[in-house]
Amino acid sequence: MKHFQNFKLLLLSLLLTISAWAQNGLQLGRATFSSAPAKPLLRTEKIVNVVNKISFLRAVGGVAFDSEAYPAPGLSVNNMELKYNSRAADGDRLSIIINGQTVKTKIYDWELVPIAKHANSKHYSCFTLFGELQDNNAVTERNTRVLNYSPEFFNTLLGLRLFQLDILIVHPEISIYLPKKDNKYILGPGESEPDIIANEKGWQEFETERMEQSDYYASYVICDENRKIQFSIVDNYLNLSSTPYYHFWRHNYQNGSDGKILESKSKQISNEIEQQLYQQTNPQRWYENEIIKIDSSYATAVYQLRQEGLGDADHTQELHNVLVQVKLDKEANPVFVSSLSNNLSNKPELFRNINPAVWDAGVKTMRYGAFFRYCKENFPAQWKIFMAQIKRVLVYPVAKTPTLLHLPKTLSISDLLRN
Repeated sequence: MKHFQNFKLLLLSLLLTISAWAQNGLQLGRATFSSAPAKPLLRTEKIVNVVNKISFLRAVGGVAFDSEAYPAPGLSVNNMELKYNSRAADGDRLSIIINGQTVKTKIYDWELVPIAKHANSKHYSCFTLFGELQDNNAVTERNTRVLNYSPEFFNTLLGLRLFQLDILIVHPEISIYLPKKDNKYILGPGESEPDIIANEKGWQEFETERMEQSDYYASYVICDENRKIQFSIVDNYLNLSSTPYYHFWRHNYQNGSDGKILESKSKQISNEIEQQLYQQTNPQRWYENEIIKIDSSYATAVYQLRQEGLGDADHTQELHNVLVQVKLDKEANPVFVSSLSNNLSNKPELFRNINPAVWDAGVKTMRYGAFFRYCKENFPAQWKIFMAQIKRVLVYPVAKTPTLLHLPKTLSISDLLRN
């Protein structure tokens, strides 16, 4: 009887897991989503300390904000309080008393609450496409990315927007739309349905500008690096400045114009692997162990290859290629593509025109996150009172953030990685 009860518990657990995978029901263009238990994104590194480290860029990257705002020239802040009025209209509930003057803001609860909680945490990274599941072996589809969120953005509409910010310049098939559930857009107060024609035009304008720069990049981090985020009072409203920065980078073994890996370096690593392989009795198992030993985040890729049904020779060759890439990554140093980063980041309208709702959510996350960090650092007692006020605020609309992105066949994983 005990064994039967254990079997029933196991079966129930399996059914709940299958249900969790299927329950999301979201769609983004022709891409779809599902959910499986995923790890939270708990990164506490300051961006300035990791933005040039391959271990962070290759394994996390994504969206990360850590700056602290400061008063604009001419504004001296002697005291400050933050007030949340639940009886006011959504969007007008946060007011700030600076030097005795009440200053209005325009930020909705679906933005305000997760941004404030994130600023109150030790986390700086917001989202990554290079995520991990609790069980890496759960991923069975090759054209799938694992999505990880900082806990404050998990299961929030803002979390969905920050996910899309990370893929804003990837491909129009997923960049110019907003997620739908049951064929209806999930919109927060202050948002409107996307103008797909206008967004498509914005995408084309961005691509034209990017191609004219003729600088290859492997990937990027969307951050507030080198951004001066100031706050001031304009017409009795809080005014915040600056926009996100795209830190583009490539490997030092990649050509600056077309991104091709230097053949000499790749061949050298390949030959070294071949020499080690002669001593192995089980090549495929050796390849898998070596890959995961060097970089555990490749465990999912290893498992996916097992599911491909390839012949032994093709499977071994694929593993060889992955190990070459992993070793290249380990030995590589990132190169900051400064001209591309500066030229594009200083034209924020190029990004906004691709998808205004996504860009605006990212801008507000960066700006208000920086402002809230200033408040927490300089007026800690008042900040604690404010956090207590919003602790139990129920945020609408309710949104479930998926943890698995399934791409259409016409859009491969490499399109999301750029390398």
